[in-house]
Amino acid sequence: MVRRPSGIDGRIIDVEVDVSPGLPGFELVGLPDTSVKESKERVRTAIRNSGIQLRQERVTVNLAPADVRKDSSGLDLPIAVGLLASYGIVPEAAVQSALFSAELSLDGNCRPISGILPMAITARERGLTEFYVAPSNADEALLIDGLKVYAVENLAQLVRHLTGTEVLTPAVPHATEQKKRMRPSPMTLRTYRGSIRRNVRLRLQRLADIMSSWLAYPVRARRCWHVG
Repeated sequence: MVRRPSGIDGRIIDVEVDVSPGLPGFELVGLPDTSVKESKERVRTAIRNSGIQLRQERVTVNLAPADVRKDSSGLDLPIAVGLLASYGIVPEAAVQSALFSAELSLDGNCRPISGILPMAITARERGLTEFYVAPSNADEALLIDGLKVYAVENLAQLVRHLTGTEVLTPAVPHATEQKKRMRPSPMTLRTYRGSIRRNVRLRLQRLADIMSSWLAYPVRARRCWHVG
């Protein structure tokens, strides 16, 4: 089982993979949206183009919990790792305390995604110790202390690291003096959600002020109101 958080609440998504003899196929269940359904094609092609050959068997991938819609291409990497672990190519022990989140290109390269900060917060609060992301996402993940963040260039590199044939060094922040001055105070998921709510309240208040001034105009002024 491989884990990946999702959304601003940092909900943990467990990627469960079963490989069994039978008619070859790849079934993805657990309320995936279109971008996630497409991940099975990206994952299979990325694995093949990374020089890894898998037996033709029946594969079932479950994204748990099943009642939460999954809507991020960041599930590509954990699905690929779960699949490789089920085939015995990657040791399961190497992924039990880690989170994975990145989109995969067809040649196996890792692409950045949005929402890395709440994922890192959740990883720390759940006691997980390692977070594997695309290189462009590493600095954002490093804003949260207490995690080993690994910037993964491609799937082949990650496999070599997890199998012990190559050792990846944990990423370090590329902090300029300006970034050091702007570095935030220690953040939890609660304070992150609080900042989101404050921003929403401010936007709603501005909208209410605009609507109040608009409603004060004569009816003929409303006909000139455009949104877009």
